[in-house]
Amino acid sequence: MFKTKSKTKRLLMISGILCGAGILIAAVAFAFCGFDFWKVCAAPDYQESSYTYSADGISSLKLDFKGPPVEIRTSPDDKIHVTAWENDRVKFDTEESSGSLTLRLGADSRWYDQFLYGFFSNLSSYQHRSVIEIPAGYQGDFTVSCSETTVDLKGFENLRNLEIKNSNGSVSLENISSDRCILSTSNASVYCKNLTTGEMEAYSSNGSIALEQVAADNLHTGTSNSEIIGTALISGEISVSNSNGPISLTDIKADVLTASTSNSTNQLQNAVLSRSVSLANSNGSVEILQAEAPAIDLSTSNGEISGVIQGSQRDYSIEASTSNGSSNLMNTVGGEKTLKVSNSNGGINVTFSQP
Repeated sequence: MFKTKSKTKRLLMISGILCGAGILIAAVAFAFCGFDFWKVCAAPDYQESSYTYSADGISSLKLDFKGPPVEIRTSPDDKIHVTAWENDRVKFDTEESSGSLTLRLGADSRWYDQFLYGFFSNLSSYQHRSVIEIPAGYQGDFTVSCSETTVDLKGFENLRNLEIKNSNGSVSLENISSDRCILSTSNASVYCKNLTTGEMEAYSSNGSIALEQVAADNLHTGTSNSEIIGTALISGEISVSNSNGPISLTDIKADVLTASTSNSTNQLQNAVLSRSVSLANSNGSVEILQAEAPAIDLSTSNGEISGVIQGSQRDYSIEASTSNGSSNLMNTVGGEKTLKVSNSNGGINVTFSQP
């Protein structure tokens, strides 16, 4: 009986490998013969349409996309321009009332479309990228709600409330200034560079987060199963949370910093905190390099805690504890600052930049 099961599994594995190899060989052969896969997409033909709207009196702009790719960029003048690719299933419409303008572009997908137009019909939408152009001087609220597309925003420096909610698509901001910034997506990345704002949130799941040259009143960010990288961040309070992914923070200036992760690394380098810093991990290491703060808290399990702290050991009251590992720190009292280091199943090796 056990031999029969083993033989069946082996045959299924061999069959799967041969089937995959056959599909790959067939695809390569079709490509060499000049076969155009796009021609098997029997979706309705797309027609290009153009629309123009006045931005005067608009204090709230909402963009709602579903499916087809859309590019957002600055307008060459003071008007809002839309170039939309439409067909029987993909429609563009607007709604305007009391200073609010909503632009919608979405695919009316039905369960039987793939049988009607072919299983590759959705691929044709990626050849038709619609464009929405917004005046660079627009100063109102800006909300984007979309799925399965990329949001790439550049060069808007006077926004009020900026909110982007995406799923299965990345979010990228560059050279942006706003009073408030809320970003979220799933299964894709969030990238921000040269961003100035008030309250800021940037969250993803199963996607990386990269923040560079960001100044915010308070900054909260988090993801899972990917990395978080922060460089040149200035804020009052910074909180960073991750699971199953590394955290790497460099050149940080803030009042309070908390960063926690699991099953990976947690690293802070070149940081000045006016109040406190807390780095936590489980099943991973914690590393702090050239950082200073009145209160420092480092903790992990099943990993090592290491690094170099700015200043002298005499400046700190130290509380260090570990199990199943060595520690180079001795518990001391009398320092104006506090350093707490705790570990289980790992060592502690923390030094100071001055004697």
